[in-house]
Amino acid sequence: MEQAKNETIINYIAYLRDISRKIGTKTDFAKIFTNALKRRGMGSYVIPISNSQEFKVVSEDTVDIRRNSRLYEALLKIYPTLEKYSDKKLFLGVGGVFGQRKYAGPFLVAECEIEAYKGSGFSLYIDVSSSVLNYDLISKLLDKKRVVADDEEEYVDPELEKEIEAISDIEDKLSVISGISELLEFGQKAFKLLQDSLNDFKDIFDVSKTCLINLPENDTLHSKDFEDHEWIDRLDFLYKSSKILFLNEGYLFMAQVPNEISTYQSLSRLIDEVRKNESFENRVLEKLLNGSFFSDIQRTEYEPEEFENISTVIEKLMPIPLSPAQVRALQNAFSHDMSYIQGPPGTGKSHTISAMVLAAILTGRKVLVVSQKPPAVKVVKEKVEGVLKNNDSNLKILPLIYFDKQTKADLKDSLKSLLNEYSNPYYLESRIKTIRTKKQEIENQLQSKITDLNRIQNEYEESLRKQKHFINLSNELQKMKDKFRYAYNYDLSKEVLANVSDDNLKKISKLSVLARKLDNISENRVTILYKINLGKVVMKISPVKLSGRVILNILKRRIFHQFLQDIINVGSLNLSIRRTTIKDPAFLQEEISRIKKELWDLKRHYIVLENQVRILEGIRTSREQIEYFSKLLSYKKPTLIKEYQSYIDWEKILEVFPVWISEIRNLTEILPVKANMFDLVVVDEASQVNLAEIIPAFYRGKKICIVGDHKQLNLNATGLDFLISKNLDRLTWEKYRPNNLTYQEARAKQLTVTTSSILDFIMQDERALALPRTMLDEHFRSLPALAKFNNEKFYEGKLKIMTETPEKISLTCFFPIKVNGRRQSDKTVIEEAEKVIEIITELIKYRKCKDFELHHLVPKDFTIGVVSFIRNQVELIKDLIYETFDPDTTGKHDIITGTPEELQGHERDIMILSLALDESSSRSSTFYENKNRFNVATSRAKYVTFVVYSSVPDNFALTRAYFSNFGFEPNVFGSTEQQKFTSPIVWKLDLMAMESEFEKIVFKYLNEYIQGRKEVSELKIFNQVKSCGKRLDFVVYNPRNGHYVAVEVDGVHHFVEDGRNYSESHIERMEMLRRAGWKIINTPYYKWYNHGWLDENSEILKREIERIYKELDKSLGIRID
Repeated sequence: MEQAKNETIINYIAYLRDISRKIGTKTDFAKIFTNALKRRGMGSYVIPISNSQEFKVVSEDTVDIRRNSRLYEALLKIYPTLEKYSDKKLFLGVGGVFGQRKYAGPFLVAECEIEAYKGSGFSLYIDVSSSVLNYDLISKLLDKKRVVADDEEEYVDPELEKEIEAISDIEDKLSVISGISELLEFGQKAFKLLQDSLNDFKDIFDVSKTCLINLPENDTLHSKDFEDHEWIDRLDFLYKSSKILFLNEGYLFMAQVPNEISTYQSLSRLIDEVRKNESFENRVLEKLLNGSFFSDIQRTEYEPEEFENISTVIEKLMPIPLSPAQVRALQNAFSHDMSYIQGPPGTGKSHTISAMVLAAILTGRKVLVVSQKPPAVKVVKEKVEGVLKNNDSNLKILPLIYFDKQTKADLKDSLKSLLNEYSNPYYLESRIKTIRTKKQEIENQLQSKITDLNRIQNEYEESLRKQKHFINLSNELQKMKDKFRYAYNYDLSKEVLANVSDDNLKKISKLSVLARKLDNISENRVTILYKINLGKVVMKISPVKLSGRVILNILKRRIFHQFLQDIINVGSLNLSIRRTTIKDPAFLQEEISRIKKELWDLKRHYIVLENQVRILEGIRTSREQIEYFSKLLSYKKPTLIKEYQSYIDWEKILEVFPVWISEIRNLTEILPVKANMFDLVVVDEASQVNLAEIIPAFYRGKKICIVGDHKQLNLNATGLDFLISKNLDRLTWEKYRPNNLTYQEARAKQLTVTTSSILDFIMQDERALALPRTMLDEHFRSLPALAKFNNEKFYEGKLKIMTETPEKISLTCFFPIKVNGRRQSDKTVIEEAEKVIEIITELIKYRKCKDFELHHLVPKDFTIGVVSFIRNQVELIKDLIYETFDPDTTGKHDIITGTPEELQGHERDIMILSLALDESSSRSSTFYENKNRFNVATSRAKYVTFVVYSSVPDNFALTRAYFSNFGFEPNVFGSTEQQKFTSPIVWKLDLMAMESEFEKIVFKYLNEYIQGRKEVSELKIFNQVKSCGKRLDFVVYNPRNGHYVAVEVDGVHHFVEDGRNYSESHIERMEMLRRAGWKIINTPYYKWYNHGWLDENSEILKREIERIYKELDKSLGIRID
């Protein structure tokens, strides 16, 4: 059975491997050469290699390019870019298809590595084994009408079968080609094979020099023209031809690296690894896959000891603040073998992942962080390095391994520098000893500070409990006041209760026993006289001053016993209130804040030393292995990299460097495909990572944590650029048919590459993993008016908008601009694209657009993003940006343009949304109003969103709701520029909303403060404010400088029972508000109510009001001379 399961997994991985090369790329290799046409003068992006003397093949996989040759000069222009940018790579193209302004790409593609030799030229290594058909190009040439519907039965179009058979034949022939010369010769043969087999290729004309006779008569291309044209002009001519043309020539070209290249290599190595070990040695990944292929019930494994361990580390050593949700996320990640963190836009996914990395260092765990998107891993690297940064300039320590091709040389230099710095063993031991001593000192200080903090926090919690007790007593006293007023027609006052004592209450208690008997005896002259005398005694000894009239009334009503019991109760309450001593919470809060600040500094120092001592001890014990690893970084050939990886003891390397951060596509170049290398593998932006990409990464980890958001775009929504990929997917699946599952069954189980991301895979109900999930719920990115829409529409209002502060709630952050545009046949709206350029130009020059001026929160060198739902609109805007702005400007403002799919994971200060719609676009509503897509498109901006549009069809309900959120109606007569932005968040002063006498009296003094500061600033006050998911009693705002402060009335309504300890919930509430930047002044009930009565003449109250006024002045930036 185990062997059968193993074979099923191998077959599945083989399917993933094969299909990974057929998915196609976002680079669009079908038109890859058009970059040279768009950027005339930069034609060196594509370099023909027709001159065999310059392109000198010296072995099966190596070519030498000598100095002073045309090829050398062309490569020299692009070499710096290849070295600088990790997402750029050199490729060899064999054969080319051009024409109809649609096609300009190579027929076959192989990867290249380039090395420069000083004074001699370049050496090119061409990985012939990586050679593939250009599937982007092939898919566009084939008839796209024959795509098989997803819901069809097991039926395959005969024409599709022919296509697959022809493509498979070429793939088989490619797989046995071993040398460069053979590959160059195969281009025309491969084209001929497809032309002979498939109707779609029969009308493509071969215009290679040996086949010019086959040109159609009405074309004007002649051999002489062809040879005399400059290369860029020839390319332009071929691209614009009315016919589709094939040219048998070789090309070197630079392009963005498709992820699929490294995916294929990784999966191939994984299959080799599994077969070599004769078992699938990664338990967690095996569990994931077995849960889909077999009927085994799979459950996540929980380790209580790990939960306790990580909880202790977070509490005592974590050097960065975390929200409760982030704490839960870390606890789940380290204590479960699988977990999921949902991170809505702007909720601190990177901060959470960074905390995981820091926790791994503190617990001695090894962690690998990966993502498909470069910004995701880069920001984690920067955050972690910011904490681990070494303040000792004389101590050269590499804090973690961050790998991309752009920094490969830097990493190698850092390792070399590290080893050179500590080449002397005596110096190394000295440094280790010094750091250990420092670490012990910090550890002792930490323990001392933690002890102090715990003591003061206990005092603070006790103070809060006593405050609650005081309020409960005061509440009961108020009820007794009401009872005396209505039941006995008597008003209790503070003076009335001035003489309460334990002795008096004991005497009253004895009289109460007698009074009960008298109340039950029928009245006669004797009993009446006895009651009167008893009443006189009560009047003398009662702590409550009573008149004879009151006593007589009580006696007549035969309620003397109850009256005496109530006197005892009210007296006891008053005594308890007077005896309640509460330590000043404001002082305790200041002490807690001071100690926490000192602790943050100590924790940061501690983790730096912990990291340093581990690395230096690793140099002492594993110097040779670090040297091997450093040498590995010198190699570029995949075969040499794989071979050299086998020489390294990775366990020792990971002991020295436990933290690794990389894009998924770069992993194979630095790490072997080996099971369980890391304790934890974390993947970010998981909704856009397909199964083929992530499985080799997960194989390297004992536990996996998936970070993403199922309410943003997944693979099903984004689609893949290879238009017939679902058909190829079907045929490739049928080739292996793991566990004999049909293609439809595989799709239902989210096992197919073309539709399912790793997030889709683990989220499906059928898997029943009981996966622990945490939703990050504190949003820090966007202005509150921008965030409110997405929060309510897509997250059921569960997000706490941490930007909800007075200086931000009413800022204009949404500006729609209507243009008189029409949608073209290619779905572009030229007028909108031109308006986008106009907006960018005006913002850069004047920080304004029309009547809208950028507010003070937008930074000087603001970043800009442009998003459109339509790919062609994006390309049009990209071209206009390229033509309008120089590279310095686009770089300064970090201008990015893309579809929502491409911009997921990115944020910009200013976003411009080009809708590219008109009144005839009603049939596009399903695509546009996909909630996940709309969520991504509208959540990228931090400060301002511009919407450029021509019209919004009536059935675009979500789009119209988006406009309405800011007070706009898109299709009113004229332009939305004539309408006014209305913030969806309104704060106000509502006197009727005050819930207690306490609130009203506090407001009275706050109002007096505001009136007294009129000459200095026109302060504003709001009450019952909702911010960060919490309610604030009062907010005072200084519009002149943007300063603000909350005043919290710690009265009855703050002590609502919610099943938790009050002090715990109160502290958590305060910490969350402070994370959002709030300054808070708490004023406790007991300082206002003296012995249960509001006393405005109390010295305690006067001092409290003086403190509040001083705190207000400080927080609001007000100086009183």
